[in-house]
Amino acid sequence: MTAKQGFARPQLGLTLVEILIGLALLSIVFGFAAPSAVSIIDKHRITAQVNYMSSVLQYTRHHAVDQHIIAALCPSDDLRTCNVNDWNLPKMLFADHNHNGMRDQNEALIHATPKMPSGVFMRGPNKIVRFYEDGTIGTPTTILICPQRAQQTLNRALFISLQGRVRPSQDTNQDEIHERGNKQALVCV
Repeated sequence: MTAKQGFARPQLGLTLVEILIGLALLSIVFGFAAPSAVSIIDKHRITAQVNYMSSVLQYTRHHAVDQHIIAALCPSDDLRTCNVNDWNLPKMLFADHNHNGMRDQNEALIHATPKMPSGVFMRGPNKIVRFYEDGTIGTPTTILICPQRAQQTLNRALFISLQGRVRPSQDTNQDEIHERGNKQALVCV
């Protein structure tokens, strides 16, 4: 039998209308999914930085106790001098034997971190974080880790007690916003 006798050939493509309907449906689905995906990515970036910075602080404390030295951690753009005004810079861990806030020739670089990734910023103290031989720190310190886009539910902090213990911020009142120890919401300015 031939096509002329009533059998149609199977369709091998899509019509323009079918393609346009498919594209419209896809754009609607991605329009709803994209904002939540961005929020999930931001949350994972913040969590990764909190975990990484917590481990760096704990390593600094451990190194001070283990080596019986004063271990200093600070941001630095040249891995020689500290620049406590910008905690987004790479951070260096070194033994600051003479307390001058810079890594001298006889002070080895113990560890260096990369700069903060895009989408995340860090605010720290206006001083070097120093852990003493017994693991203590001179002043309680807070380090804020926040998203570049203002989203208060993603603001996080690391608190360092006088004893040198590092503790992450928590949402104690279940409102999805982490608080300081005094129950005030974390604010990244």
